[in-house]
Amino acid sequence: MNEFINFLSKNWILIVVLGNFMVAASNMISKVIISGSIGKPINPTPYTFWSGFSGLITFFILLIINIWLGFLQFGLEAIGFGIFSGLTLILSLWLFYTALSRNEASRVLTWYVGGVPFFTFLIKYFFLKERLGGRPLLALTFLIIGGVLVTLRQYEDGKLEWGDMVLTVGGAFGIALGLVFADVAFKVQGFAGELAWKGFLSGFTWILAGYFLAALIVFLSARKKIITVDYATKANVFWFITEKMMGSGGLTLIKYAISLVGATFVNAFEGVKQFFVLIIAAILSRWHPEILKEELEGAILWQKILAVIMIFIGIFLLIHAK
Repeated sequence: MNEFINFLSKNWILIVVLGNFMVAASNMISKVIISGSIGKPINPTPYTFWSGFSGLITFFILLIINIWLGFLQFGLEAIGFGIFSGLTLILSLWLFYTALSRNEASRVLTWYVGGVPFFTFLIKYFFLKERLGGRPLLALTFLIIGGVLVTLRQYEDGKLEWGDMVLTVGGAFGIALGLVFADVAFKVQGFAGELAWKGFLSGFTWILAGYFLAALIVFLSARKKIITVDYATKANVFWFITEKMMGSGGLTLIKYAISLVGATFVNAFEGVKQFFVLIIAAILSRWHPEILKEELEGAILWQKILAVIMIFIGIFLLIHAK
């Protein structure tokens, strides 16, 4: 077990890349479901509710495992940081899904991809006093700029409306804050070194409890919209379950990487996630343009190539950072 844990600790970048690939596939399915390309369109509010509520199953599974093995911590900090993290993450997704449902994905993601790692850096710099050396800071910069270039488009009719920009930036800030609190939640469980994975299991259990609490808040705020909307078509149910399996698996890997190295660099891999989104979108555009269309030609193509180069430079600098 120790050898396996040491392998994961040394290869955390591989874990983050795999996790971001799975989340990228999950995000693409979410966009298709919300837009109604493969079934009835779903309002972001019920979609957010079911996203949080679906974590209840995993919560009970982890709760039983943690109590059985004696990992679960019941201290005020251990519970509080975890629940606040899960609560913030789901409510922030509500803002993000709302902006995503009213705009082209590229408009929203350009702000979101740059915002999550930027706000993570600011929160950890000012409140947790984290300081980065020259090479890690340069790697972070390359990853953020590359991520923004991956999603950036040129539009004739300008930018996002102010209301949608507030939703997007607010969602990005909330996701960053939630993942920073997840980072803290893993550390205050009382496990360190070779036993840090126990802290991850305990902290993740309380984060899932926060998911359910957030789902309850969304339900109480808009129960009529959640109950009365007819969205349970066979296609939506199938793809929702698929999306949650992919997304939950990917987010688990990402959160585990956060427990190993912290939120700053893990969140900077938003650009890698959007690179995978770009590849998936290009494949769909080629074979199923009725579902999704991605522009990959001319100046846009060269912009994407430059973005990928910057992202890989950032990863290279991280691998060789001392």
